[in-house]
Amino acid sequence: MLELIIPLILATSCDITSVALGSCGCPGGSAGEFSLCAGEESTSRESEANSGSGEQAMELCQFYANGTIDIPTITIIEAWVPLNSRLCLGDEVSAGSAPRVKSLSEQLEDRLTAISNRPYAWWEPGDDIEFDDPARFLVSGNDLDFEGELLGKTAQIRFRATNARWEFSDGASQSGFETAKSFADIGDYRAQAFVRYSVDYRISGSQWVVGAASWELGSNTLSVKVIELPRRTLLVD
Repeated sequence: MLELIIPLILATSCDITSVALGSCGCPGGSAGEFSLCAGEESTSRESEANSGSGEQAMELCQFYANGTIDIPTITIIEAWVPLNSRLCLGDEVSAGSAPRVKSLSEQLEDRLTAISNRPYAWWEPGDDIEFDDPARFLVSGNDLDFEGELLGKTAQIRFRATNARWEFSDGASQSGFETAKSFADIGDYRAQAFVRYSVDYRISGSQWVVGAASWELGSNTLSVKVIELPRRTLLVD
């Protein structure tokens, strides 16, 4: 049975400081997969006369030959100028008149995902065994260290195999990364290991957030054939 435990406070967007402290994490997720999410707001200010990604907006403007709108001259000049870049005849004049400036805010989101390796199991001797003879069952947790970037900062995620258990098709169960078992009857059996992982992470060399998530993953299934070896009969006169 797959189980996923994430004790973090889940949010759609976390600032990277909260993530580094372990107080905020990604929503969702599945066993074997861990993600770090962070967001930040970027604010910029620009004149409306220079806004837009296309051509600069223009307006037809009238002003006196001396370049003002408050010292009259006989000649009036009419010209196309960038929108709101200057005062024109007919505009209301107020103290501190200037091109209007607007603020643009953009929410930046980033996500870093690491996927753990599946545990690998094997048994020895790996060939047919005789009933009541013990066989060794072993599983490798395949610890993993992953490094990437989150909003331009170095992030490390590690998966640690903490314990393992075994299930056998004869109904028996045992624990440990290595265990020994014998079978009382001849036949075909199956065995599978389940390894529990703990997930830790840190950002920009800060302290590790230990146990950010925990889950159990199943290994490959092993097939075991139990036989009875032929016996030699010694006849004595």
